[in-house]
Amino acid sequence: MSRCTALALLVSPLMAVGLAAALIAAPPAGDASSARINTYESSTGDTYFALSLPPLTKPRAALDHDIVVLFDTSASQTGVYRDDALTALRTLLGQLGNSDRVKLMAVDLDAVPMTTDFVSPKSEEMQAGLAKLEGRVPLGSTDMGQTIKRVAETFAGAPVRPRSAIYIGDGMSQASLMQVGQFGTAVQELAEKRVSVSSFAIGPSRDLYLLAALANHTGGMLYLDSNEGAWAERAGQAMADVIRAPVGWPTAVNLPDTIREVYPTTIPPLRGDRDTVVVGMLQSRDVNDLTLTVELDGQNVDLRWNVTVQNALDDYSFLPQLVDSVRDSGGLGMPTLGAASLQEVARMVSTNNELLTRLGRNAMRAGDTDGALKVAEAVLKRDPNNPQAQLIRDAARRNSNDDQDLRLVNLQDPDAGGAPLLGAGGLLAEVEGEGLFLRQVEGNQQVLEQKIKTEVEQALSQAREQMGSNPESAKRDLKIWLETIERSPDLGPDTRAQLRNQIESAIREAGRRSVEFAIRVAQAEENRAAADERQQLVEETARNRQKVKQLMDRFNSLMDEGRYQEAEDVIAAQVLELEALSPMPPAALWGSRFGGNWDTLWTLRDIRHRNFARAMLGVEKALVPFPDEPPITYPEPQVWSDLSLRRKKYASIDLARQGGAEQKIFAALEDDTRLEFIETPLNSVIDFLKDQHDINIEIDTKALDEIGIGSDSPITRNLRGISLRSALRLMLKDLDLTYVVRDEVLLITTQEEAESKLVTKVYPVGDLVLPIGMMGGGMMGGMGGGMMGGMNLTPDQAGKFFDLKEKFHNDTASVRKQMMIKHAELAALWKAEKPDQAAITAKQKEVNALRDQMQEKRTAFKLEAGKISPELAKGFGRGMRGGKGHGRGMGPDGCPMVGPGSGSAPTAPAPTAPAK
Repeated sequence: MSRCTALALLVSPLMAVGLAAALIAAPPAGDASSARINTYESSTGDTYFALSLPPLTKPRAALDHDIVVLFDTSASQTGVYRDDALTALRTLLGQLGNSDRVKLMAVDLDAVPMTTDFVSPKSEEMQAGLAKLEGRVPLGSTDMGQTIKRVAETFAGAPVRPRSAIYIGDGMSQASLMQVGQFGTAVQELAEKRVSVSSFAIGPSRDLYLLAALANHTGGMLYLDSNEGAWAERAGQAMADVIRAPVGWPTAVNLPDTIREVYPTTIPPLRGDRDTVVVGMLQSRDVNDLTLTVELDGQNVDLRWNVTVQNALDDYSFLPQLVDSVRDSGGLGMPTLGAASLQEVARMVSTNNELLTRLGRNAMRAGDTDGALKVAEAVLKRDPNNPQAQLIRDAARRNSNDDQDLRLVNLQDPDAGGAPLLGAGGLLAEVEGEGLFLRQVEGNQQVLEQKIKTEVEQALSQAREQMGSNPESAKRDLKIWLETIERSPDLGPDTRAQLRNQIESAIREAGRRSVEFAIRVAQAEENRAAADERQQLVEETARNRQKVKQLMDRFNSLMDEGRYQEAEDVIAAQVLELEALSPMPPAALWGSRFGGNWDTLWTLRDIRHRNFARAMLGVEKALVPFPDEPPITYPEPQVWSDLSLRRKKYASIDLARQGGAEQKIFAALEDDTRLEFIETPLNSVIDFLKDQHDINIEIDTKALDEIGIGSDSPITRNLRGISLRSALRLMLKDLDLTYVVRDEVLLITTQEEAESKLVTKVYPVGDLVLPIGMMGGGMMGGMGGGMMGGMNLTPDQAGKFFDLKEKFHNDTASVRKQMMIKHAELAALWKAEKPDQAAITAKQKEVNALRDQMQEKRTAFKLEAGKISPELAKGFGRGMRGGKGHGRGMGPDGCPMVGPGSGSAPTAPAPTAPAK
């Protein structure tokens, strides 16, 4: 069965005109807990029904959507149709949310992606896809079967987010006609993957049957083009609303036993913005409740309706014909999108019946009673109570009986009282009179035949003239004349056959001319499209050359200014991309490189000469002798160890005064908190923590944007019973972020930005720079009489501790080296153009394993130190990361810190928490 046979199963192609009002109508008002059945009883006693299921009342959850947008780029989508379609597309993308994901595809013989994958509707990738789509020349025809197949292939696996497909085009599958089995397989696959297909039908010719049937079986909608102002923008807005409407996919249906047949046999998906219609036959009118289980946003929802059965109405007399037409296909061709569409079917059936009754009346006037009777019976079969058809049927039957009575009278026996055969005024006179009458009739008939022949010849002449410009119109006119001569009672058999042969020969010629004309039109369209494409290429080449000229002017300016690196990285790279085959880009590239190298070489040469002279001066200064009297003496190593242990009681002094808000933030960092989030945006998590701990938390949006991290980055964490400080570290570590306390707020920022925010620290180092003679007692007096100062360690304990520390350092050397290597490898994986999630996860596990191994060794070290002296175990505080002293170290919370031991005021990044 062809697509037309499978899908165009309603009464007339004229229904396509009436679908516009029905398909975009609002859902009917009514009780959401009740369903309505309208019935009709045929003359055979069968009861037919139309069941209307109300729209879904449960709102869809606030989820993001995955959308495939199919844009028709076939040859029919040109001019104002293409402009309106692009306007509708831009409006649709503008109405979608930033978290929605859209894949744009161009559709003709195949579906070609314009974006590599699903992207944000307002992203740069989508803008590039739109530019690519606008540059695509409309050519060829559309294969809707291949298009639907590509939509199903785009969505893989079980749905995590609601899925939709939006088609913008005419739906004319001229490249390959869809078979009913192919259509059924396609909609079944879309339903299994939970893909709802909606369309904006636009173009000179539109296959509304296919688009409406596709929307009906996948839970979609159909929006038709119009000449009204701003209709394209309204269509884009309507498509966005269609995407947000809930769609329920039936998973279990419990129909009453009193329902004998139902079509479609597979209940279509239910929507929240229109009702759902099924038709069929009833065993009886005893229908009470109807239950249905649908899948809505991944959850099963049970629906139950109280069914109200309406009395049989003549308004639904079209149901027998509709049910019979869809029975063989199982209802696949039903484009009934709601009750409004079903009412449109009824109106079109009524219109067709009126046309048939008008044809029956014309047949009666022409004396064709048999034809009038057949037409009347056909109408009454569709509508048994049609009064016009009943009148035509009765009149045709009466005329048929009158002709039979007339023949009987003419053949009756003369002895039975009939007219005399002989005599004046008898049969002879009657025969002579009839002969004159027959001659008059024959003369009139010859005149009429000649008139019809003349008209046919004129029609044939006009048709031949019209075949060159509009063969299809000439073919239609000839078919009308063929039907006219077939029905004309004034033509003899020979004349009728002669005219029929002439017209049929002309019709065949018109068909051949039509094929040639279509080929010429297609070739002209292809030539025009090719010319447009060549013109676009010429214009694009001119634009590229102008852009290259501007870039080269900028390149020369940078070279004159000595900015060779910028000329190479920025300008030369762009020129190479625009003019890949031209010798100019490589010349510019290597010219900037050699120029930069030459400039650098001269700079290095100058530095080398200057430093050489200074080094020679240093050599001369080194030759100056100095007396070694008195000699410099240094204390024993144990004294230095004692001195270092004594200094542990000193801490850095912060010159910045903390206000009340910052003190509140530091206190809140020690409070317990909880994080229970799944794919929640970062800004929402920050708002939650801000309200929970009553502190000011801000996001450094500018710094995050510079490294490509948005404030809506998803956070998935489940933490309880830990401090806010630890929770923030764990949460921000996955995004390579950190936090600082500054300007009375807790600021979420990047590692680089945190290192640029410096504060002043002062370290007391007076005991390290005092002359040795001032300490007294051979370096012991000023240290409180003990080798470890404030820790009260004996020399033996101090020696054991330093031996233990040296052993810990040697034992952990390999682990620390591996950790550095793994961290570098992990950073390289994150900086890849397309980070591999599996590789990153595996590498993170290796880092965590090494970190756990290091923690175990650190714990064992602390326990061993505690065996030497309990004060040593207490003195570790939060670990071995104090970092105080000369050179770079780690601050109290693992932050990098600079502090030379000279007593000056060094600078370091603002700490993330107060030091303990």
